[in-house]
Amino acid sequence: MPGPPKKWSEYTAMKDVVEGTRFIPFKTPYKESVRGERFSPDVLMRRIGNLGFVLNLVKTDRFYNPVVYRRGNIQTRHFRLEGHSKLPTANEIEKIFITLKEYMKTAEDQTVLIGVHCTHGVNRTGYVICRYMIEQLGIAPEEAISRFQKARGHTFDHQEYVDDLLKLKPSVDHDSLAWHSIGGKIIPQRILDIGEDIDVDEFICDRNRRKHQTAARPEDSMDGHHSRSSDDHADRHHRRDSDHRRERDFESQSGPEDPDWLYKYVGPRRLSAPSSTEAINESELARFLGPRRRTILEEY
Repeated sequence: MPGPPKKWSEYTAMKDVVEGTRFIPFKTPYKESVRGERFSPDVLMRRIGNLGFVLNLVKTDRFYNPVVYRRGNIQTRHFRLEGHSKLPTANEIEKIFITLKEYMKTAEDQTVLIGVHCTHGVNRTGYVICRYMIEQLGIAPEEAISRFQKARGHTFDHQEYVDDLLKLKPSVDHDSLAWHSIGGKIIPQRILDIGEDIDVDEFICDRNRRKHQTAARPEDSMDGHHSRSSDDHADRHHRRDSDHRRERDFESQSGPEDPDWLYKYVGPRRLSAPSSTEAINESELARFLGPRRRTILEEY
């Protein structure tokens, strides 16, 4: 069986939606696990539940079977672009833009995203997305490149793509601008499957209220028992050790292969869609939950 793409493991699977668009760039999904990483089409669809269209720019079709996208009602088109610094032709770019416009005419759901990938999700992917931003959305070349690289988490590997983009003059297609101006946000499939929202801010406020209420209660005020027994002290020490051990175990289990770790601890509720990014973005959670966020969730 042919192996995975070269250097595939050296690139992150995905990061975020490109600012001011509904494009989400990622590396090519691959049907097998590679060095402990699994990023198959099924994993992709779980991580991006609102994925509506996939634009495949890989030269080959050996990495995965696109039929799997049908299960998620995801449309897909494959344009076999050459890699290795070879720029797409004007005809190829025109066909891609026409395809995207045809999809946008039928996509009434304002939350859907367009996924774009080549082998590593950087050079061909970045060139097509940036060129679209420049020629359809009126974004300056430098700004388009900056937004793409920030969203992808990688910079262009081949300067030829950047140099060509910098030559372009911004122009606007008003239909495309209206469609993308809504912006996009990743919504994991788990969020779409569960009906009830959980607001992170409210969750933290409730927890802090319970904590303050517990701290306000007098301890051992009955019968002059002002000190805990040695057995009780040992039990508390054991619980602290257990909590610490669970936290360490939790850290080891919550890698990129388990993006839905939050839901295991929050229970039959979920993050609200506006508070979710890349199958639950670490930096956003840190902002809401603080440095001991995982312990907080376990205690909850």
